[in-house]
Amino acid sequence: MNQLKFTSRQIPQIPAQIIQRERLFLQLQAGLKNYLTLVSAPAGYGKTVLVAHWLHSVNDPCAWLTVDEKEPDLQSYWMQIILALRYVYAQIGNETIEALYQNGQISIELILNELITEIEKQEHDVLLVLDDYFHIHAPVVHRSLRFLLEHCSANFHLILLTRSDPPLPLARYHARAQMVDIRAEDLKMNEAEMAALLNGLGICALSGSALAMLYQRTEGWSAGIHLSNLAVRKQPDPEAFVAAFSGSQRYILTIFRTRFLKAFPCSSRNFCLKHPFCASLMGPSVRPCWIIRTLHFFWNNFTSRTTFCSRWMMSGSGAVIPIFFEMYCSTV
Repeated sequence: MNQLKFTSRQIPQIPAQIIQRERLFLQLQAGLKNYLTLVSAPAGYGKTVLVAHWLHSVNDPCAWLTVDEKEPDLQSYWMQIILALRYVYAQIGNETIEALYQNGQISIELILNELITEIEKQEHDVLLVLDDYFHIHAPVVHRSLRFLLEHCSANFHLILLTRSDPPLPLARYHARAQMVDIRAEDLKMNEAEMAALLNGLGICALSGSALAMLYQRTEGWSAGIHLSNLAVRKQPDPEAFVAAFSGSQRYILTIFRTRFLKAFPCSSRNFCLKHPFCASLMGPSVRPCWIIRTLHFFWNNFTSRTTFCSRWMMSGSGAVIPIFFEMYCSTV
């Protein structure tokens, strides 16, 4: 059985300085009435912090699993999930773990049926969080998760944290009122939340106009606000710095390089960086969040839509940029 690495089975600790996001807490609480809550947004929007903060505030039992590597073996994948559930709900896994150790001699559907029975016997609701689910690519894994969702008892609830939507029938789940989703647009901070966060971080000297300008530049992107804090606190004239704030700052470029380009296969990364379109993204007037969100959208389409990719490659000088942004805006 190939080992799938998970970085954590515990709910992550939350930062010391954090704001209470009641409107999103209410959405998460409402999601418990359904069997799926999907929190889907690019990196830096605070998905993990939000859900961890909410779980710490409600203090309910929860199994948490953070996926760290790609392409799991099916048996390893479910072994880790069942062990995470057993870590919190001691009676889960008595039968299913032994069955999984038989390594394929029993069909995964039979094992999942046994897991469903064990979950149904729990006196309380069973809550499972799968963080960084975008690392999962194997269709057989997605199908097995769909089987669990569609056959599990009413006391089970799954929260998926991901940078891209999983290949599940989400439209059908929505139509049947079986899921709640929280998107990048929901996760964006409003101006009041941004001001409260910066105040908690010790940035109190900015005027109302400077705060409004910083919000316009970051568009409520959580990582952008935190990175802005790191930069602003070192400036002798914070107001002037905010006025000049752009995507050229070292902190913005670092997160772009380490959290986005690093995830691309080498050939795709080289293609992106050499194409005139990406050069146009690095201009001084481009907002940092445009760079991050646009590359995230491109990556999803690059891997799944050949017509989009062909049209982009044929654009030559980057004349397709307006079309590209129109496509992106239609998805948010």
